[in-house]
Amino acid sequence: MDCDIVEVGGIESDDGKLWCSPDGIIGENVGLEIKAPNPDTHIGWLLEGGVPEEHVLQVQFALYVTDWPQWQFLSYCKDLPHLAVTVERNPELFDTIIEAVFDFNERFEAAWKRLCEINGGPPPPRQTFIPSAGPIRFSWECSGEDVPT
Repeated sequence: MDCDIVEVGGIESDDGKLWCSPDGIIGENVGLEIKAPNPDTHIGWLLEGGVPEEHVLQVQFALYVTDWPQWQFLSYCKDLPHLAVTVERNPELFDTIIEAVFDFNERFEAAWKRLCEINGGPPPPRQTFIPSAGPIRFSWECSGEDVPT
């Protein structure tokens, strides 16, 4: 592709409720999905052209989360031509994604409420890692013999 690719762990939506994990970012706002399938799968994808059906929603979801204009889908298999497809946003699929996210959130909220009832309230806040030059410590700082080694 003759471009610089930045590796990232993931991208969170502006509202903090959704997350996707691109294999890389090209420039400011183009995501990258890379696959390295078995030769028979790769050849099938080459013959079909376009993004393989099983990865269409994955790429469209990433476009939805990031609100970026396009994504690059790449498939590589040694000794075979590579597949490179530029994917544009598909608003019709976004309707399906929005419906699925809404349904999931509704079920999640009901399950969370029930779990809080069963357990007498929500769990305590997560313990966060605090980097240091010394031994690993967490926000609940250990002392004396309790210090992890």
